[in-house]
Amino acid sequence: MMKDIKNCFKLLKYGYQIKTNIVCAVFFFLLGIAFSVIGHEAFSLSVVYFFLAILFVVQSMYMAIYSDFVGASPKRRKVELRYIDILNVMGGIIASVATIITAFLTRNLSPEGPSMETNLVIGGWMVIILYCYMCMSFKMMWVGMLIFLVSFFSVMNIAGSAFTAAFDEVLAGKSALGVVIFLVEVVIGIVLGHVIRRLLYRKSMSKWAMGAKLRMEQS
Repeated sequence: MMKDIKNCFKLLKYGYQIKTNIVCAVFFFLLGIAFSVIGHEAFSLSVVYFFLAILFVVQSMYMAIYSDFVGASPKRRKVELRYIDILNVMGGIIASVATIITAFLTRNLSPEGPSMETNLVIGGWMVIILYCYMCMSFKMMWVGMLIFLVSFFSVMNIAGSAFTAAFDEVLAGKSALGVVIFLVEVVIGIVLGHVIRRLLYRKSMSKWAMGAKLRMEQS
């Protein structure tokens, strides 16, 4: 496992625009922190930004997969399935810890809004959507984008509806339960993402998901 993790990070340097993607990942992570302190209305967005940071790192791995170095390798299947799983799990752990810590630190900023536990559960729905989107966007970019937008705004509507009051009745004050449900949702997202990647493995990468340089090389 440790060897796979080391190889995973070594391969990232073969992805296009790795430095740009890392900067974007850090920027989105900081956005997640910023939105978490705005109030309960923006907490779901903070979760989205924390986990979107993973997308930029995963994007670099996909670019490495379709580079000449990795694309011709007999281990490409392992790279696309196992190594991206490693990035998703490690990134998910970091983003989950950041989400939970900010949830506890900001739980009293908006006492009139949904409870911290409800925010975590709704944030977990966003995580499931994001993991599915991340896996689809590289192979079926426009389909993935459409599904993401419909799902995202549906969850946002639920987050601003009477459903949150119902969740609060069950979850409010039960911090451990809220955290456990959120972590289970993260695991569900990672597993669903893995299944989607396996189903789409043989499908070519969407040219719209490629960087401009890689598009020119593939044309």
